Amino acid sequence: YAGTNFNLKSNKFIDESEKISIVSPKIMLITQNIFSKGYVFVTNIFYDKITNDHKTLGYVVTLTKGFNDNWSGFIESKGVSGDYYTDSIATIGAAYLINKNIQVDASISKNFKNTPDIIYGGIGFSWRSDKNYKEVKYVTSKEGKKRNKENEKEEKKSKSKKRIDAIDLEKTK
Repeated sequence: YAGTNFNLKSNKFIDESEKISIVSPKIMLITQNIFSKGYVFVTNIFYDKITNDHKTLGYVVTLTKGFNDNWSGFIESKGVSGDYYTDSIATIGAAYLINKNIQVDASISKNFKNTPDIIYGGIGFSWRSDKNYKEVKYVTSKEGKKRNKENEKEEKKSKSKKRIDAIDLEKTK
């Protein structure tokens, strides 16, 4: 992941005496590991405000467990280290899948220091568009892998034929 922070002159949350770049990059390495029995482990390692005096290095690690088709829970640890702000925050939460495209979640977080002492909660709502979604099937046997390759070839042929049919239909109009 690569992104950019934009700091406008009218930002009332930044002391005017501080030297802060108008534009400062952020980079992040994101990994996801899927384990058996519904466990997923995600890591995010980031370097933020790279061109600023207040560079920040940090991480977020999350372990998620799917309990059934609708419910999942997670625990998370976040660490941030910089000259301006350093902290460690633990979060626990749960998510409920209302249908295949809509999810609600709730969480509570607490930091490990008292300057400032932070405790906060969150409620979220997610919607996904699965227009181009393709089911992922895990196959371990040689026979199953061969069958998957054959199915992929057939699917490509079918899509190609649909495109040709659509072009022919346009020509006849």
